Amino acid sequence: LNVSPDAFIQMAFQIGFYRLFGRTVATYESTSTRGFHRGRTETSRSISDASKLLCQRMVEVDRHGVSNLQHQGELEDLFRKAVAAQSAYTAACARGQGIDRHLLGLRLSLKADDETPELFLDTAFKKSQHWVLSTSQISDPTLDVYGWGEVVPEGFGVAYSINDHSIHFGISSRNRGSRALADAIHQALLDSYEILRGKWKPNACEPATYSESLDSVDTVVEKLSDIKCTATDAEPNPATSDGAKRPVLTPRVSSSSFVHSIESRLVRTLRRSFHWVSASAGVKSSTSLGGGSGSGASN
Repeated sequence: LNVSPDAFIQMAFQIGFYRLFGRTVATYESTSTRGFHRGRTETSRSISDASKLLCQRMVEVDRHGVSNLQHQGELEDLFRKAVAAQSAYTAACARGQGIDRHLLGLRLSLKADDETPELFLDTAFKKSQHWVLSTSQISDPTLDVYGWGEVVPEGFGVAYSINDHSIHFGISSRNRGSRALADAIHQALLDSYEILRGKWKPNACEPATYSESLDSVDTVVEKLSDIKCTATDAEPNPATSDGAKRPVLTPRVSSSSFVHSIESRLVRTLRRSFHWVSASAGVKSSTSLGGGSGSGASN
């Protein structure tokens, strides 16, 4: 497929979230800066103009079909541009060229009686720091499951790991639809794989309405090799009293063919791409370009 596995998954996050909520949000990804003395992490911002355009076109095709595209390769081109943008920004962060730790240092350098610069009071700046999607990956065979909570009340904490034969996710939120987001990410991964193979067909789904309740924690942990391919809207979240409807996402492959397809082709291909991308960036192949040691909640 010739794509970074981390960027591939990050784009699936964007597509899945956009399909559910119809908007893009600030997305945190922890990037290691261990190439520097006492380096920890930098914030890799997964969203870009390219990823937003990709999400918009995906939803348009969901609703109207492939015939609205100028040619069948347009989505693949959009996807690869979005992946390239995310990979480039992540690589820059790993080289210490990100912006968020620098801005954090400036903000922490202010003394109690200093006037707060206008930048830190700007509405757009505050919105850019409101991490509705807080994500990070730790790909280590000793970790079967890990995760953390959301960092803003209406947000999601998304932990993931890329293993030899599966992709694991841990998704938490305050009853905002973790189950639905897991299903949407699952479908987005399938669709993205088919897009890069030039064999994707649109999968229509209607946007869902979610409970505004923030009274409880809603957590989903999935092993992608074991996840069911059809989500249902029959069962409300156990913590949801209003039975908020979930979207029905109907994949175009069975569970068994999904496991064989994803495990034998997608994951292994992504692994090879991952090692190549890591080597070209001048870091050890076991080092994650997108995953630091720690969550987006505190880094």
